This record gives sequence, C-alpha cells and structure tokens, in this order.
Amino acid sequence: MFSRRTLGLFGSIALGALMASPAMAKCSITRTGTVDVIGNAFPVIDHIAKAMQACATSGLTVNVKVTDKARVETEQAFAAGTSPFEIAHVSNGVLVNLLAKGQLQPMTDLVNKYKAQYKLEDRMLVTVGNEVYGIAFMANAQHLFYRKDALEKAGVQPPKTYPELLAALPKLKAAGFETPFTAAYKTGWDVATEFTNLYLGAGGEFFAPGSAMPAFNNAKAVAALDTMTRLKAFMSPNAQALATADVTTAFQQGQAAMGILWASRAAAMDDDKVSKVVNQIEFAAAPAVTAGGKPSNAIWWDAFVMPKQMDGDREAAFLVMMEGVSEDTMKTGMTLTNWLRSGFQPNRHSKGVAETINANAAMWPDQPYFSLAHAALGKAAADVLAGTKPAAQALADAEKEYVQTAKERGFIK
Repeated sequence: MFSRRTLGLFGSIALGALMASPAMAKCSITRTGTVDVIGNAFPVIDHIAKAMQACATSGLTVNVKVTDKARVETEQAFAAGTSPFEIAHVSNGVLVNLLAKGQLQPMTDLVNKYKAQYKLEDRMLVTVGNEVYGIAFMANAQHLFYRKDALEKAGVQPPKTYPELLAALPKLKAAGFETPFTAAYKTGWDVATEFTNLYLGAGGEFFAPGSAMPAFNNAKAVAALDTMTRLKAFMSPNAQALATADVTTAFQQGQAAMGILWASRAAAMDDDKVSKVVNQIEFAAAPAVTAGGKPSNAIWWDAFVMPKQMDGDREAAFLVMMEGVSEDTMKTGMTLTNWLRSGFQPNRHSKGVAETINANAAMWPDQPYFSLAHAALGKAAADVLAGTKPAAQALADAEKEYVQTAKERGFIK
C-alpha cells in the first residue's frame, strides 16, 4: 500500500536554501454547497486551510477546522452514520485504521477526471488494489532537534546513537540546561509512538511473520523501555503529560537543548512571532540504537481522505482538496513541510526527514491490527515510566490485552 519509492525525491535532490513565498493563487471552483474539513494543527495545515478557504464563494461554503485533536475527532466522525466532515487530514497510521474499518470511500473516478488539471503525481496516490483512497501531500518523521549553541557550550557533538545521546545529557545538565532532553511522552498515543520508534530502531518485529500473533514481548522491547526511562530522568518533571505541542513550545521558549519532535514542527522553530530560538535549532535523523544502525524512527505520510458516509457534494469536496494540495499551494508554502510533489525544493527544515529517508528508516507499521498493539504498548510504556510496573510485567500485560482485543476484532481466531 505504501511504497518507499514515493519518498525517493529526497534522496536525489540536494538540500537548498529557504525560498521566498509568492502570493497564494486564487481558487476558481464553481461548485455550490458546503465542504467541511478537519486537519491537525501545525503550520502547513494552516497554510493548506487558507488555500481551501479561498475557494469559498456566495454559493460554496468552505469550513476548515484545525485542531490538535484531529485524529480522535476524525475517527469519531468517520464512524458516525453521516460524517460531519467531507475531507479529513490523516497520517498513514490513521489511514490504515480507517481503511480496515471500511470507513473510507474511493476517489478513483475523480482522480481520473482531474489528474491532468491538477498535475497529480502517482507518488501522491494512496491506492489499495486499483482504487485510490487518499491523496498524500507530505512526508513526515520524528527526528532529532537540537540547540547548536547548547551543544557547543557543553562540548558535545550532535549524537548519532542513543548511547551518545545519553552520554551527552549529563554534560548539558552540568552546563546549566535544566531540560537537556524533551519528547512527547504523554500517556497514550504519544508515548506508544516513542516506544515504537526505539523498538523499530532496534530491528524489533511486532508480529509473528504472516500473522497477527504478537511478537513484541522480548529483550529488544525491554531495552527500548529502559532507554526511555533513562531519558525521562533528563526531561521536565511533567514528562508524562507532554504532547507534541508542549515539546514544540519547550523548544521555542528556549527550555530544551535536545529532543525528538515531528519534522512538521521544524519551520515553527524559526517563526519569529513565537520563537525565541530562531536559527538556533538544527535538525538531524533520530539517533540509532547502535552505531551503524538505522535511525530510531519511522517514515510517515500525510494525506487527505473522504469518509464513506457523507451527504455532501463529493466532487466539490474533491476540488477543494485539490486546491489544498495544488502546485501553487506548495510553491507558496515551500518551506513549511516536505512536499511529495516533484517540484519540492528541500530546505534546512527538511534535513531531518531527508537523512531519515536516505538512511532507510523503517516505514510506520501498516498492519490493520497494529493500532491495537500500539494502544496496549502505550499503556505498558506509561506504567514503566511511572514506575508502577517492571518492563517484563508491563509487556506481558500488553501482550494479553492485545491478544484479547485482536480476537474480539477477528484478527486472531
């Protein structure tokens, strides 16, 4: 379903300088009705929202809701009898879950009708069999963010492995940085994702080959949890309440020296309206578990999809979507994300993702039952970090919970 070739553009284009942003092109859709859109809250989605809202006319209303609760609200909306949204912005992880539940509608006919007009590229089409279920527009990954001045003061180099990272943190603490490290360890999805990154980096497998049976209760998983526990000692006291937005703010306010954060937040580091560290944050692939290993993170896509259950004009919704991912939208927001269009010109904010892809990092797991394991492992990681369970017990409990849920969903007979 998700092909690495889609992301190959980063490997063949040299990293360049920031580009100026030309004015946004005017939308010229002539449909009528209402199109409601939901998207996650980060800079490029704000930019895309403006492109979509420019399509509003006296006959066409375009509402875009940008929220940090988009994932939860999208899953609730698409499970409803009729979705309140005609378009949703999702990650590949969410897209797989929605597909597994039969909650997405194909848009193959509309792609065929408008592919030439909007210069849709094959790399942007998320397909299952012969049907297109999503329009991907950007690559994303969690990777290393670091204050170059902080590392210079502490006399350390940007870490390429987790042992190097852990060795650098006491030096940063001694150099006066109260929060040497930060990451999204919020109980639930966030901490489960951080665990997944480290486990994938160690070469861990979540399931037995060719089946939904769990294979994550092992020494590699214990080691990942041990690393997270050691990192937590250098984080803020409320580490288990930190979501992505909190980590972003910590960097912008100069409170963190190093951390793991989404590439989609890189441009926000240089937003002089809210950031105190403009041009001080650098970006690199996530550290490897061992020297010479792959980065401990995963490659993601972000895409727009449409729900199976919708009452609105699907063609109007599709056209609004096309304006959001158009060449003009990319050109006017070139520095905001890692666009999948071939005209994308990488910049310094793309460095972490480019290094991640070029180092052959793992793709985010796409099994339809992975979300069940992810949820159970999130609870396990939270318990270990809180000190309420040892790693072995927490993983055993996660295994039992996953098996029970997978049986209830019919993935395990």
